[in-house]
Amino acid sequence: EADSIATTTLLYAAILYAIISLISAVAAPAYASYVLHQPGISHLAQLASVIIFFQGLMNYTTAVLNGYYKTKQVSAIMLIQSLAKTTLSVGLIIIGLRIYGALIGTIISFVIPAISGTIWIFKAVQTRKFMFDAKIFKTITSFGLPVYAANILNGISRQIQLVILAGFVSAAAVGAFTATQNLATLISVVTYPISTMAGVAFSEVSAHNNKVRISSSYVSATKIATILVVPISIFIALIAKPIVTILYGAVYSKFYLLLSIFALGYLSVGLGGQTQNPLFGGLNSTKLNTYSAAISAVLLLSLSFGLAFKLSVFGVALATTISAITTAAVMHILIVRRLGVKLSKAKLVAVYLASTLSAVPLILIPQKIFHHGLIGLIELASFLGVYVVIYSTVLPLVRGVNEDELTLISHSLKGVPILGYILSALTRYSKLFIYEHKEKPS
Repeated sequence: EADSIATTTLLYAAILYAIISLISAVAAPAYASYVLHQPGISHLAQLASVIIFFQGLMNYTTAVLNGYYKTKQVSAIMLIQSLAKTTLSVGLIIIGLRIYGALIGTIISFVIPAISGTIWIFKAVQTRKFMFDAKIFKTITSFGLPVYAANILNGISRQIQLVILAGFVSAAAVGAFTATQNLATLISVVTYPISTMAGVAFSEVSAHNNKVRISSSYVSATKIATILVVPISIFIALIAKPIVTILYGAVYSKFYLLLSIFALGYLSVGLGGQTQNPLFGGLNSTKLNTYSAAISAVLLLSLSFGLAFKLSVFGVALATTISAITTAAVMHILIVRRLGVKLSKAKLVAVYLASTLSAVPLILIPQKIFHHGLIGLIELASFLGVYVVIYSTVLPLVRGVNEDELTLISHSLKGVPILGYILSALTRYSKLFIYEHKEKPS
């Protein structure tokens, strides 16, 4: 029955997302002309509507594969999406396609993982029969419809934000906005395996209705995600100018603050920004996904429109970061009230403190010393390596991590190429500075 539900829901989802994409494409010219008074960008909005279909399909396939415990495939899909989004958008912008390049790169970055996920689903199921009956439809709508609504809200709000942005700034600024936003998404690459495994763990624990274990699993997942995301976010925020200059050239160097602003948005991880959605799915409380997406969409669009007047493209980027942090904070309060979750404030503060202290040498480095091209990338990688080693030393010294958490980090990411080996070595190194023999994981 599970196989039939998976294949049948795939068809339902594809039809639903196709309809939404079509409606968006048809409505785009009127929206651009009468709401934004920018009829010249209607074709961009229509092109962006394609993203809704493939992004929805990608999200659906990851949800199904999670249900089949195909965590490696889910992590691979997310990695493919992030890497393709960054490399394609950057490459197409560099060759002169500007906003068209950024948009086409974003579209392709959803097409590839959506197709890959669909193929993996058909490999995972034993039967490929489509069953159209009331029972399956009820199961699909009760659990899946809120997730679909959340995905649609997220997709549409992001595209409307780009349309709003195009109404206030130049094509070059829109291209820089998209390129730096895509680059910032690489920060979350390190958490994909964690959030994937967390979703599976939440599902298993919720099946036994064990509130204490659910709370404990959520706290651990949030803590580990924070350990991984915060240092990378701070590093990128501080070294944004040479990163943008090296990757995009001098033309976009004046927009480097965009990358800093986007990177700071990922600091919401300490409030559960990277682990809330897997929790909602695991608890079968997918309506909370919709609430989260609705809050984010309202904040994103209202702030984007308001701040664009005052701060131009930087205001729209700031709107993105504010909406991410605020949404995570609101949903965190809701989770605390529902599950009685108590995140270890002291340990989370220690993680942020260790990341900040480790970044002090970066502030002292003259950013003009970086070269362009491949040499510049090697220099960036070297500074990142030094920063990570310092962080791996400071974190256990300020009691921001214990041995059990380091072991869990290494285990969670061991299947990720290159990154898994690096983190395995770093966790072994960090254990040298832990003096407590036993400590309860937080």
